[in-house]
Formats: sequence, C-alpha cells, structure tokens
Amino acid sequence: MRLRFGVHGMKKNMIHRFLLAGVLLSLLFGAGCGTPFPTEGPDETITVDEEPEPAETKPTPTVVLDLLAEADDGSPLPPKVVGQSPDYLEEAPLDSAFEVYFNQAMDQTETGEAFLMTGPNGEPVAGNISWPDPRVLRYTPDRQLLPSSTYKASIGKDAASKYGPSMVEDQVIEFITAGDLQISQVIPASGAVEVDNNSILTVIFNRPVVPLSAVEDTASLPQPLELVPETPGHGEWLNTSVYVFRPDEQFDGSTRYRATVPSGLKDAIGIPLASDYTWEFTTLSPSIESLSLPGLFDNPEEGFDDVPLNQSFEITFRQPMDQESTQAAFSLSSNTGEPVNGRFVWNEESTRLTFTPLRLLDLGTSYMLVLDKSAEAEKGGALGEGLDWLFTTVRPPAIVGTSPTDGTVQTQYVGSVDIQFASPMKLSSLKGKVIITPDPGTDAEWIYTDWGMYLYGLKPSTEYTVRILPGMTDVYGNPINEVYTFSFTTGPYHPSAYLAMPYTPALFRLGGPQEFYINTVNTSSVDMMLYRMPAKQYMFAEGSGNGWSNYEPAAVDLIRRWKVLTEAPLNEVNLK
Repeated sequence: MRLRFGVHGMKKNMIHRFLLAGVLLSLLFGAGCGTPFPTEGPDETITVDEEPEPAETKPTPTVVLDLLAEADDGSPLPPKVVGQSPDYLEEAPLDSAFEVYFNQAMDQTETGEAFLMTGPNGEPVAGNISWPDPRVLRYTPDRQLLPSSTYKASIGKDAASKYGPSMVEDQVIEFITAGDLQISQVIPASGAVEVDNNSILTVIFNRPVVPLSAVEDTASLPQPLELVPETPGHGEWLNTSVYVFRPDEQFDGSTRYRATVPSGLKDAIGIPLASDYTWEFTTLSPSIESLSLPGLFDNPEEGFDDVPLNQSFEITFRQPMDQESTQAAFSLSSNTGEPVNGRFVWNEESTRLTFTPLRLLDLGTSYMLVLDKSAEAEKGGALGEGLDWLFTTVRPPAIVGTSPTDGTVQTQYVGSVDIQFASPMKLSSLKGKVIITPDPGTDAEWIYTDWGMYLYGLKPSTEYTVRILPGMTDVYGNPINEVYTFSFTTGPYHPSAYLAMPYTPALFRLGGPQEFYINTVNTSSVDMMLYRMPAKQYMFAEGSGNGWSNYEPAAVDLIRRWKVLTEAPLNEVNLK
C-alpha cells in the first residue's frame, strides 16, 4: 500500500488528510513511548507505572495501517478548474474564443458534454469545443458576441479527468466582453470658454485605438478629429489611446469651435465608436498681455509718476492684431485733452505695438493712454477689454531735498551731504554749481547721478553752508534759475579706542620693554585688562579662521586691571 498526499485535491479533502495525519502521528508517538494516553476526571488520580508490563504497552500496528488505508488508498484526485482566458474582469474581444484551464488532463468527451456557454439573456451560445492541450478546453462561439455583456461558462460536476474522477461540484466562470469604444475625456472640456488661442486639442479614449508599434507612423494612422470652423493643423497619437491636434496657427479669438470624432472609428480589437462625439469650446477674446515703458518699467501701475518726456510706449497682445483697427483704437492725450501724435511700429508677428511721440511730452503733465476695445485681432474678434492708463511726466528741474536738511545739528558724525533733484539732470551742468563754506578740502569727493549728487569727506563738528547756484539743467535743457542755500553742523566723531600694535598677536621678549599703545578719539579714559591665555586656547585662536574674534577670556585668567586717562582735544586722535 502506498502513502500519498495529493496537493491538487479539493480543500475539504486536504483538511481531512491533514487531520488523519495528525491522528497518525499521535498514535505513532503513543506507540513509540509504550505509554497509553491517561484520562483525567475530577475524582480520579492519574498514575503511571514505572515498569509497565510489556503485554500491556505493546503497540498494535494494525490500527495505524488501517488509518493510513483510510487516509489515502492511492486513487486519483478529483479535477478542478484553475484558470480562465480572458481573465476575470478582462474585456474579451467580440470575436474572442474562451479557454478553461484544469489542473489535470481531462476526459474530453465527458467534459465537453458537461460544458455549457450561455449569453447575457441566459440562452445557450452555439459554438465548438477544441482541446489545444489535454488540460485546456477552448470554446469558440459561432458568431460575434454582444458588447458590454457577461457570458457564463458552466462546467458540470460530471466533467471527469482522464484518470476517472469527476469534479466534486459544478463550477461557473464569467467572461465580460468589451464595451463600445468611448471617449473618456477631451481637452478643452465641452463648453469651455476663454480657451487659450494657443491650445492643443486632446482626445482620450477608454481603450487602445492604434497598435503600440504604429504610434510613430502617423501617416498611416487614423486622424479622427474634425473641426468647424475648419482649422489647418496636424494630429498625432501620443500613445495607443491619446490623440492630440495642434493647429498650424493659433485659434481665432472670440470664436466658438465645434469638434467632432465621427462614429465608425474602431479600436485595436475592432470595436467601433457607436455614435459621433461632438463638443464645443470658445476661444479667448483678443486680449492685452502687457504694457511696457521700454528702458524704464514693465506693467506700470495706474498713476505712474516721473515718466520721461521722450518715453515710448509698448503694448503686447496675446494674438496677432489687425494693425489698422488697433492703431485707430489707440490714443494719447494730455489732461487738457490735447492729443499727442506719434509713430506706430509693429513687430513681424503683429503681436507688439510700439508708439513713439513725435515731440517731447510736457513737463509735470498728466496724460491718458487709451486702447479702445474696438481693436480687432488679425483673424477677427474685438478686444474683450481695453486699456486706460494715467501717468504723469517728470517735473520741472528743481531741488526737492537735501540731507542733512537746513538747520540740522548732528549729535553723531555723518560726513556726507546729499542733494536730490525733481527730474534727471544733465551731469555736466552740475559741476561747479555747488559752493560749500568752509571748503571741505581736497579729501572730499563728489559723486553724481541723474537724480542726485553726493559729497563725502566733511569734517566733524563743523558748521557748513551750501549754496547751489542757478544754471543746472535737466536732460532736456530746462534750467534751475533760483539759488538754493542750506546750512548744517556735523557731529563729533564717535568715541573710540583701539590697540595700536604693529601686528597681531604682539610678541614681547621676556625682560624687555613691555609697552602697549592705544589710539583714542573723544574719550577721557580707557579701562585696561590683562589676561593670562593658556597655550591650548592660543593655538586654537591662531589655527581657527575666526578664533580671535570668538575668543572670550575666562575671569579666572585676569592678571591685572587698571584705568588710563586719555584726555585730548575734540576729534583728535590721541596715542597713549
């Protein structure tokens, strides 16, 4: 008799066999020990003889053999279904064949008779059975299947393996056929408005439409998109189920487009799009992208000040514009209503207009720049929103501020004077027009900019008078005709004291001169402290990049503390 444990049997058989195996092991353990299993009750005392009689403990092998025979007599296990194709939830083509996989070779006649395929209405589906492998039943329907439907394959328990045993129970397998080809998403979405005129149209299908190997062969692939108004462009498949269309030029502004994917387009397994898919979107109205003042500022705020008199103005659009209607919609006028004539220049794409006045604008005057929304795009459609921008030109030349201001008496030394102008000045006209008393000397230095001039190197605790003579002119030649005078007093130097040593650290010879020198300014005394510095700390300070600046001596290392008197005239450096 053979002892065999099948791994292909039904779950119930496996559990049964494992239970029997556990009983067998328990019996074998008891027989090997020669000790019967004790029983225990509430009023019983369990005793075990130290030397049991051989006749009482001799195992009976016949019992074990009978259990083994009952556990497995060597007969074949029942067959069962272990798989299917197409797999569960995998969509099957409408001309698909179905396969059922068994765990062992089957009796083809009995299994074929036990097999039944039914459709979504429960009616049998006519077809033919074949066996590409002794363990694989293939069922090929006689006609095309219905889309989006569930088909059931029933295998009755009379289905038998070639070794004899039948299935333990009936089994039903479901197959799902592919649904209609559908469009999952379109971009822009249906009903979208204000769509960017440079958009790319995208159509996403619910399943592959073109084979993966042919994605790059655009010429041979279907071009499924139709547009009204007709729009030249080219389409391509990004992958097997995503199609994009790029117009050769941007879409017309303020235009409603109707896009259609016609019915009849077939997916990769031959299932067609059941009906036309149509959606609409509306493109962005012609619009202004930005206003710029070339060389000065981009997108200036309303009420912008100090615009140069020779400033040009640049308007950039998001789409090519009709030049004639756009220029007719443009105007520049002063706050008195006087129009400003100028010259228009367009870039090659007709997306940027530059207006340059034919004469200088007036000083300190408010102007209104207007682009009416009647301006049209090159392909039609007026601006959705126009432009109205108020600005003011630079003021007549004048001195608008000084630092220090007139009458200032500084408490702390600031050795410079600043003069600010109302408008950009001609630099050559500034030189020689500022007289400072007393003369700050040759150490003082002037720095000039368009909007100001700055002098550095004034002396401390000194009263200065500054006279600015007439004759300075702005960059347009307009002069300052009045004398401007102001006075101020500089403050004293900040009190300071520092060691005046030739180098750091200073080295002193033992027994030689041990003198320290300090420079002081505007101080009456200086507290001196001498600390001992351990060699380890010294080496760290010398070896570290910022060791000296971070060094803080310990209080226990203090050797001496004393005060040095440093009286000296105001603002003079005193070496002590």
